[in-house]
Amino acid sequence: MMSPNQNLVTAIITQAIEDARYIGVSKKYLKHKVAALEWILNKDEMFEYYCKLLDIDPDWVGDQIRQTSNLNITRSQQKSINEKRN
Repeated sequence: MMSPNQNLVTAIITQAIEDARYIGVSKKYLKHKVAALEWILNKDEMFEYYCKLLDIDPDWVGDQIRQTSNLNITRSQQKSINEKRN
């Protein structure tokens, strides 16, 4: 059974993974995608700490993201990012 802290950390990492896998064109969510990819793939200190709390290898998480997610920003996503707000 996980502690409340482990449940929270699991939720944070899960959200980051979901954000990293985002394929839509919402400017708001694309910002989350970019931030999540940077957080996971650049081995942010807090990300590594959270992984340690859960006894998971941060490299394994990064590898899973690389293998199962589109890390590129598509043309339509880039267009959405570049659009000015009305």
